[in-house]
Amino acid sequence: MYRYFVITTFLYYLVASLPALSQTKQETKDLKLDSLETKLRQAKTDTAKVRTLALIAAHLKRKDVKKAFEYAQKAFELAQKTNTSKSLAIANRILGLAYEAQGEAAKTFLHLKEASRLFEELKDEDNAHEVYNEIGIAYFNQNISDKALPHFFKALKYAQKVGKKDLEARLLNNIASLYTREDDKENGEKYFLQSLEINKKNKNYGQIASNLNNLANIYKHQKKYKQAIASIEQMIALKDSIKDPIKISIGWGTLSTVYRSQKNYEKALECVQESYQIKLKANDKRGLLTINTEFANIYLDQKDYANAQKKLQEALKQAIQMKIPNALIGIYQDLATIAYQQERYKEAYEFERTFINIKDSLQTADRTNQIIKMRAIYDTEAKEAENKRLRTVGEAQATRSFWIIITIVSILLGVLIVLWILYQNNKHKQKLNEALTLQKAELAERNEELRQQQEEIITQKDYIIEQNGCNLDL
Repeated sequence: MYRYFVITTFLYYLVASLPALSQTKQETKDLKLDSLETKLRQAKTDTAKVRTLALIAAHLKRKDVKKAFEYAQKAFELAQKTNTSKSLAIANRILGLAYEAQGEAAKTFLHLKEASRLFEELKDEDNAHEVYNEIGIAYFNQNISDKALPHFFKALKYAQKVGKKDLEARLLNNIASLYTREDDKENGEKYFLQSLEINKKNKNYGQIASNLNNLANIYKHQKKYKQAIASIEQMIALKDSIKDPIKISIGWGTLSTVYRSQKNYEKALECVQESYQIKLKANDKRGLLTINTEFANIYLDQKDYANAQKKLQEALKQAIQMKIPNALIGIYQDLATIAYQQERYKEAYEFERTFINIKDSLQTADRTNQIIKMRAIYDTEAKEAENKRLRTVGEAQATRSFWIIITIVSILLGVLIVLWILYQNNKHKQKLNEALTLQKAELAERNEELRQQQEEIITQKDYIIEQNGCNLDL
């Protein structure tokens, strides 16, 4: 089946949204590696070097994954030496994305979650929520939908709150892709349409193409063939604006599957031929493998086994060269069907046995990888929980120390206040005592004056009496 549900990865937008880079998305896209290397040599601070290393890693990500990873590691090592939150946030983010490209789930989540935490501490909400989207994509790629969806919705809520329409459209597309993969076509359609509406207003033609193709696939599975055809025709009509022949070729391929579902094989062949010519011109090897498989499906539906086998043999050669075991499973199964229908039973048995061996091998490998990935994710989340606990303990200890200091200061302040009050009371008592002493002295002095006056009066009285006595004797 020619299904094309797109999770919009951040890698295309990474450079534009790394913090403090002072570059617009278009400017970043046009930067050449040599100019970035020059910028790195001219960088005067370690933080500027970390930013530029991250830019180089993002630039190389689409060309050389190994080199991109090396630059991401350099950015991280330098950020650790710099030990600033901004540098560490940038470095953790680019390194997490580099690990994601290499399929190392545990390290992906470890670094992306640390980046989101640091951006939150820095109050850099824009980049924090871009990272939430990236974490959601990483969970999506690991088929862990129950963890992907909350991250998508958290970032979506923020994007809608602050009016970041580009981020909102990408998140709506991602949410729709997740619901579609979970076979919830109703929600898939709902969120693809919301994303399409925003992308049309923003004239984001690349995303418009993806939205329309995804909607066409949903309508096809719902047997709403007219709507499916209308979506792809609308997409093809915008080819001059989309300016991406590969996306247009994908649209033609999807349209072929729609017509095949309607048993309109003539139209189906016309569409798949259009897709084939574009992919051939673009040398899209993986795309050509898919197209040869679609050719074979059309011929098989018509029981044209000769042409079907021819196309499957081409596809088989391509799948072996590119080492794509998942493609080999379907090819060998279809070859077995053709051989059986043509009564070539020995060949049918050999094809079927090869098909079963590859399938069993892949299932075993998938189960092993899934166990390893789940264990890695569990270990990462356990480590994250432990780090969170240690941070909480540290914060609790800091809070406890703070309140101990506050308590001691309060007690000392209280003692000082009590001493000041006692001092003031003592000073007041001293003043009262001094006043009383003064009053007592004044009273004593007054009493002495009164005593002296009394003695004087008595003396005068004795004198008068004495005088009067003398007069009587005469």
